[in-house]
Amino acid sequence: SFLNAKGGSGGSTLAVNVAYALASRYDLKVALVDLDLQFGVAAHYLDMKPGATVLEALSNPTRIDPVFVKALLTPYEDGLYVLASPADVSISPEIDPDAIEALLHALAANVDVVIVDLPRVLKPWTLAVMRQSNPLMLVIQNTLATLRDARLLLDGLPRLGVTTERVEIVNNRAMADSPSVTIERLKETLQRDRVHRVRNDFENAVRSQDIGKPLCAVAERSHLTKDVEAIAEQLASAVQGEERPAPSLLKRLFKFS
Repeated sequence: SFLNAKGGSGGSTLAVNVAYALASRYDLKVALVDLDLQFGVAAHYLDMKPGATVLEALSNPTRIDPVFVKALLTPYEDGLYVLASPADVSISPEIDPDAIEALLHALAANVDVVIVDLPRVLKPWTLAVMRQSNPLMLVIQNTLATLRDARLLLDGLPRLGVTTERVEIVNNRAMADSPSVTIERLKETLQRDRVHRVRNDFENAVRSQDIGKPLCAVAERSHLTKDVEAIAEQLASAVQGEERPAPSLLKRLFKFS
């Protein structure tokens, strides 16, 4: 799963492009689930007009099973399937946590990997998703405000029943020489030895979003695309058992925001 430490950190861009890289490069069936019910952008970033949204599943919790959920998935390309957000600001995103867990189990019965784009909201249903996530990708940028919010999340999640052992940090739009937050300071503040670095390429990121194509189709050789694919490579190795023995109950549930 991808979760932004601060709004606008780039979690949705990473979720969409890591999901596509997993499907297109590693021959995996991938479900990309956009749980930002009010402002979700996954379908927009892929120029899709989905026939169904995640709300149709969550509004009918008693119907959730692998067959019902499979019918809601919209195929994209190369083994990627999207369960889109309704992107409706009038929706009050109060969801039954049990319905969310049932949805994730049903998705896992249909695909190899579930990628979740999480909203930056701490509610019982989003916490339920975080507890199932392995890993939970916390997306940050090189700013003091983002670093502060990331530290708040790492301190607060255990009190809400979410272990941070499986949280991985993604330094998005990483800059070689940040005036305020160096990679060393970031690691020290967040108490992490390892941080995924995704180099800054704002122009290609926006271009990809505007034309509705994955980064690899727009800027295949860019540092940004290569860094995204490096994250996908690690996740694919975990799913295929090269780094971890057996898949978890949900095979592997990855969240990016």
